[in-house]
Amino acid sequence: MQQTTSLASSSSSSSETFMAKKSHHHHHQRVEVEICSIHFSKSGAVFGIANTNGHIELWNFNLMNRRTALKNNLHCIETNKHVDIFTDFCFCGSDTTLAVITHIKSVGFLQLWDSVLNRKTTQLRFPHGVLPASILFMHKETQIVIGTKSGDIYRVDLSQKV
Repeated sequence: MQQTTSLASSSSSSSETFMAKKSHHHHHQRVEVEICSIHFSKSGAVFGIANTNGHIELWNFNLMNRRTALKNNLHCIETNKHVDIFTDFCFCGSDTTLAVITHIKSVGFLQLWDSVLNRKTTQLRFPHGVLPASILFMHKETQIVIGTKSGDIYRVDLSQKV
């Protein structure tokens, strides 16, 4: 099965929405998924594009050559087991460690991913009803800050054993 990805822009009255359009040539089926998050690593050498299906494409970025190259493709949710909803991600101090927030119905999760090993290394569960909405890594304090849909703020200190 051959798969191609392209980015297209569609403007609305007050905002611009980017869609990742994936064409599957195996069944001549066109699937469109929404991009929900784009982040650069602190070094600026890698950027990630996440879509609502839970895929994060990591790209090497070289400003000098004006070239990008696909580095890795992580699939951060298990859509065949649950109805997971991918929310956001961030780089955690390096180009290879990512924090990902998702939720299943009314249960939220924080996952830490190693993109070199292409696997989840840690998963933390939020209390019932707490749905994570956005995530940020604070480089100086090595903490992850998570904002929830209800307006609460959670902090996870990565210097402590998670």
